[in-house]
Amino acid sequence: QREGYAAALASPEVLSVIGKGIHGAIAVIYTEWGGPHSQHVIADWEAIRDLASARSFGEKLVTRPRAARGYNSISAAIDFCVGHIETGPFRGLRRVIDVSGDGPNIGGRPVEAARDDAVAKGITINALAIIRPGGQVPARIGQPLADYYREAVIGGPGAFVEIADETRSFADAVRRKIVTEIA
Repeated sequence: QREGYAAALASPEVLSVIGKGIHGAIAVIYTEWGGPHSQHVIADWEAIRDLASARSFGEKLVTRPRAARGYNSISAAIDFCVGHIETGPFRGLRRVIDVSGDGPNIGGRPVEAARDDAVAKGITINALAIIRPGGQVPARIGQPLADYYREAVIGGPGAFVEIADETRSFADAVRRKIVTEIA
């Protein structure tokens, strides 16, 4: 996942869209999450405006060790990110949390409550559902993960779910997702 984000941020498509924006830059932070008490900043806030800054941020992603442990507490991850958005050094025109995961919310408060609180603060939540054959935990009996993310996780203006599966690599899906968010 980290390699996919690093490659996407440094891709010509993403850098082109960033360059066409009102500020010619985006501010990003990369967090990793696991169980309800395991959220960690892997690469702190940085402005991405060109290939050099994208590569600098990407280098942090691919070289720092994994920190998160436990299952998918999406709600705790959202709450953690809201705190960083509200206290971070940048004030963006849009505030977006990207949730990438391969399973439903496990542990912590209900994900819908975390989503609703974030959206009430003007933050949009988009998701990237990672669908692996034989590896997917059903979010609810019989419900595909992407549908669960649409129903329970995403929210805010223009919120959407992107899918990475056997037909679209994670790197391709995350690049498309970032381009859509910025554009």
